[in-house]
Amino acid sequence: MKLRTIIGMFLNAVHPTFNQQCGICEPEVDSSDAEINMVELRERYKAYLGGHYLSLHVTVVSVVLAAAGVAAASLITRPMGAGHQLLLLWLLWIGSLAATAVAYGGPMVGAFALPASIPSVRDLLLPLLVGVIEFLLFTILISQVTAIGLEVLVNTWLITMAFFGLFALLSILRAWHHYAEGLQENVYSTDVARIIKQYLRCLLRDCIGAGIVTVLSSIGAGLRSSGAITWPGFIFPSIITVLLILGLNGHSDTAKMWRALLPLHKDENRVGATDRPGRLLGVCLLDANHRHVPGRDELGR
Repeated sequence: MKLRTIIGMFLNAVHPTFNQQCGICEPEVDSSDAEINMVELRERYKAYLGGHYLSLHVTVVSVVLAAAGVAAASLITRPMGAGHQLLLLWLLWIGSLAATAVAYGGPMVGAFALPASIPSVRDLLLPLLVGVIEFLLFTILISQVTAIGLEVLVNTWLITMAFFGLFALLSILRAWHHYAEGLQENVYSTDVARIIKQYLRCLLRDCIGAGIVTVLSSIGAGLRSSGAITWPGFIFPSIITVLLILGLNGHSDTAKMWRALLPLHKDENRVGATDRPGRLLGVCLLDANHRHVPGRDELGR
């Protein structure tokens, strides 16, 4: 409440006619200023789907990082093993953190380009399911919550990681559907459509990575649970963690692609990224014949 309004209310209580005599009154608000017209509604509609994904993933990752902190505190104060066993537990923690970062990084580098749409139930459930799995990846490492043996813990972690890869794959395919539908309905202009097609190649890479994590985690959990192999417990988690870190590097390449093709200022066109696409921008800037993908200036010609 403004100070002028407070003073007016006080003076009105002391002397009811003072406000009218001195011209102190509450300014009238034109009701048309609060009216939502069709133009404003369309502007909200354009950014609604991307804003939905971004805000939901930010909320999910906040909760998951809290669980990560509790799990780390548990490993420090009440470790479930000693020596190599403790190292294995920290490896599982690092792998869980890498999975959270990969799932969070995907929307951060691509959701801004989503076409206008109203989120469906699938757009709500898939990020939530991924968030639940991420939460479980850390929760099973808390000895106060899951008092299980190390072998069972590793198997449970692999099974949970398999579900993470599956839901991540479905989420990527859902995003692919939105972009492909936008291209089909000519939502994007000609130059932007060419960039979106390059981004779909990045999504294809992410799909392959998520599929590999799903299959590898499932195989590891199945072999270990059945007793078919007696490999050390760190083998499968190590491979999966490396793959997740490579996924983070892939998101970094995608971000470089966007920065190279969508410079905000004219002087950014001189950045060397577009001069060396194969080395700096990764596979996302190469077409099927390994030819250079034109930058923004080239697209405009």
